[in-house]
Amino acid sequence: MRRSRIPILSVVLTMFLAFLSLNATAHADPAAPAGKAAQASSELRFFTYNICGEGQSGCGGPPKDNARRIDTVVSQARDWGADEVFLQEVCRPQYDAILLALKPLGFRGMFTTTVGGAVHCGADYGMAVLVRGPVLETAELDLTAGGENEPIKSPCIKTYTKGRANWACSVHLYWSDGTLEKIEAAKLTAQTDAWRAAGTPVILGGDFNHTPVSVVLDYFYTAPNPDGNGAFVEADETDQNYFTPQCAQASQTHCRSGRPTRLAFDEPTDQKIDYLFLSQGDFTAIQGEVLPRDSAISDHRLYRGTANFTAEPAVSVAPRASVYNPVTKTAEIFAITADGSMVHDSNTDGAGWSGWTVLGAGAKFKGAPVAEFNPSTNALELFALGTDDRVWHAYYQDGWSTWTVMNATTKFKTTPTAVFNPTTNAFEIFALGTDNSVWHNYNENGTGWSGWSVMNDAAKFNGAPTAAYNPTTNALEVFALGTDEAVYQNYNQNGTGWSGWSVMNATAKFKGTPSVVHNPAGNAFELFALGTDNAVYHNYNQNGTGWTGWMVMNAAARFATTPTAVYNPSTAALEIFALGTDNAIYQNYNQNGTPWSDWTAMNATAKFKGAPTAVFNAATSALELFGLGTDNAIYQNYNQNGTGWSGWIQHGTGPYAIL
Repeated sequence: MRRSRIPILSVVLTMFLAFLSLNATAHADPAAPAGKAAQASSELRFFTYNICGEGQSGCGGPPKDNARRIDTVVSQARDWGADEVFLQEVCRPQYDAILLALKPLGFRGMFTTTVGGAVHCGADYGMAVLVRGPVLETAELDLTAGGENEPIKSPCIKTYTKGRANWACSVHLYWSDGTLEKIEAAKLTAQTDAWRAAGTPVILGGDFNHTPVSVVLDYFYTAPNPDGNGAFVEADETDQNYFTPQCAQASQTHCRSGRPTRLAFDEPTDQKIDYLFLSQGDFTAIQGEVLPRDSAISDHRLYRGTANFTAEPAVSVAPRASVYNPVTKTAEIFAITADGSMVHDSNTDGAGWSGWTVLGAGAKFKGAPVAEFNPSTNALELFALGTDDRVWHAYYQDGWSTWTVMNATTKFKTTPTAVFNPTTNAFEIFALGTDNSVWHNYNENGTGWSGWSVMNDAAKFNGAPTAAYNPTTNALEVFALGTDEAVYQNYNQNGTGWSGWSVMNATAKFKGTPSVVHNPAGNAFELFALGTDNAVYHNYNQNGTGWTGWMVMNAAARFATTPTAVYNPSTAALEIFALGTDNAIYQNYNQNGTPWSDWTAMNATAKFKGAPTAVFNAATSALELFGLGTDNAIYQNYNQNGTGWSGWIQHGTGPYAIL
């Protein structure tokens, strides 16, 4: 909270400024070396502190100790193990000193100037946010309504913390009767709503300058809090020791209240005006703790919180929602709409896309569609997980069949992966059951489905299996992620029976489903998986001589999905595509067995969610790529005859929920 415009500099601060240089108005610091966290659990830790950096008399109490300010912030981040730090009323040299001390621990930061020059503390003055993790994006939000004595800005960093991308913003709203602050709050929540709509959690920490029951805070609090129109949970709203009488009498579990965070000078009692807001539905076990005031630093108390991210849906199998039918010379793509309907679009012999149509009106699905061509029956086969947790099947053979359930009593967590085994002339599917075992079903010579059978009910897995045929070894190979986060393999060579599950390096840890493809250019069977560090790893078996072992494909590149892998015969290149943690789609390729090209963004401004799907269209000699945008529309990008990518083109308005 600001109460004065007269800078009062302590001797310590004056000496400190003499040897620290000043920098630009808004600044995002470059990557720092990673450091060991003080706490290694999945718990996310964060704190906010208005440090009253200019040391004005309005902060109350004895003269302020600048070195103590810096040491307190550093020790809380280091010794308590904070992941995100929100600072208000901070001088640029103070921020520089804090960041310098925390960089060895892996912290990066962003400073935003609200008052420049020597008006306060002899240096730029403003706001800061620091995160223990990579800086994926930054945003300086100008919240100024007009009429304030100084600009109201919020520095924000999108980072990757505890395995999840999230936005972290330091907030300092104005200090008046609420008229301007309501406009500022509306601007702030308009931006956070957009981030949340894109699937990214948000944490706001700062001095909001109003008590919990103020109309300004209506923009942030959500139900079951009265009059809450926002989408945030406050870290201290469940502390019944500070519930209002109205909340206590109503036996509420949440209350717009909390321990006071600022010492009273010009108000009758101490007040809560500092907040830690976490986007609703993205966090669990949220708690807040207000530390005792240090009068040598500020009239505010340091306020810290803890939470865990909600469970993130398992990264699904690298999608096979697009397929080429060689009988009809048709490329097809399938998607699930927001109401659970299956829709498809097709392009026959390069004549152009026919337009989206519903496939089987009334049928509802929640799992990604998987399509594969069956050469034994010349049928295009389609599978999807229904809202009843059963696998449903339809096929195209001179026209689409109706949907049929594949055993009404067997339930699954994922849509199956599908593959044709030329050794046995069998079309085979594999899916993860609700018992976390992998189940198998096959149709040999088009004689009908065998029925589901479990592939070792003692072996348990976390993600959907993936499968491919290896022509070098005449083996159908299946891969799945175990509950220990290691990748397991099972294969059937020459139709002699299954080998049983074996681990592919028990110490290598992954999340989601691996992606597998045969690369004829190098005669290699290639496997890709997303590590628990969000880097992509590669393993391959060339000429059937055995697996090379897991190797990282650029340790600095971070992704949200396992890549989709496809071979492009027009360029003799194995191409992989993955969703980055910045929601852009990235490409990497290996042409004629030469080294990998490295990851490049396919238009960094185009944003997506979920893994892309790709198919080679033999009728047009084009590699076609599809992605689900953050606006829930499907976009297409293609490379015909290796002449270059077309750029992203919207392919239907949607809204689509699953690609």
